[in-house]
Amino acid sequence: MKLRSVLDRLILVRCLARAARPRHQVSVLTVVAVIGVKQRLARNRPLTLHLAIGDFVVDELADLMAISEVLVGGEYAVDGLAPATIVDVGSHIGASVVFFRDRYPDAEIIAVEPDPLSFAKLRTNTARLSKVELRNHAVADRNGEAPFHVASHGWSSSLLEPPGARCSTTIQVRTLDDVVGPRSVGLLKLDIEGAEYEVLRAFRGLGRVQAIAVEYHARASSASLAAFLALLDGFEIVSLRGDSAHNLTIIAVRADAAPR
Repeated sequence: MKLRSVLDRLILVRCLARAARPRHQVSVLTVVAVIGVKQRLARNRPLTLHLAIGDFVVDELADLMAISEVLVGGEYAVDGLAPATIVDVGSHIGASVVFFRDRYPDAEIIAVEPDPLSFAKLRTNTARLSKVELRNHAVADRNGEAPFHVASHGWSSSLLEPPGARCSTTIQVRTLDDVVGPRSVGLLKLDIEGAEYEVLRAFRGLGRVQAIAVEYHARASSASLAAFLALLDGFEIVSLRGDSAHNLTIIAVRADAAPR
C-alpha cells in the first residue's frame, strides 16, 4: 500500500509519535523510518518499528493504524481486571496481544488469526512473548471448513466477503466454545469483521467470561446494535468507542464485577 501524500506521512508520524510515553516510546530512528515508509512498502519491503514495548514487523499502512489504535489509543483497555486467561479472536498482526501481555503480564493468552499473511506477522511480532498460544483458523458459529475472503488489507479479511477481496480460500473454522473449552475467561476480545453476532449467539460459555471487548461492524453485521447488545445480558457496558453507524468498540464487564 502506498502513502498518497506528504500529509499521509505526517499524520502517520504524529500517530506514532503520540506513543512516546514511558511504556510505549518511539525512537527517533523509528520516526525516520516511517517517513520513508512509502518507498519501503511500495517495494513490498517490510518495515520494522522499534518500540519500547517491542519490535513490530509491518508491511502496509493498515498495520501501522492498528498499532496506533491499540497501543496509542488504548482501544482494548479495561480497568480493574486481573485476568488469568485472555482469548483474543482476530489478533491481526499482534498489537492487541502485545498490549495485553504488557498490561497483564501473568495472563495466559490464546490468540486466533485466520488470515495467512497477518498470521505470519503475528507469529513474528509475538515470538518474544511467553504464555501465548497462536491458532491459525477462523472462529464461526460451527466447526468445519468455510470460504475465507482475503482482503487487500489484512485486518479486513473475513468469512464475510468484504468489498475488494483479493481472493478466497477454504480454511478451518472453530466455534468459540471449541476455542475456550471448559476454562473461565478473564477477558474475551472479539474482532472478526462482522461475524461477531453469530459467534456470540452460538457461544454457550459466555457465563464464564468476566469481561469482553468486542467490535460491532454496523455495515457487515446481520444484527442491529440493539440486538447485538442484547447478547450481553448480565454485563454492564462500561465503554462505547467509535461510531454506531460504522464501527463500535464495546467494552463490557460482568455486572457484579464492573468498576464503580
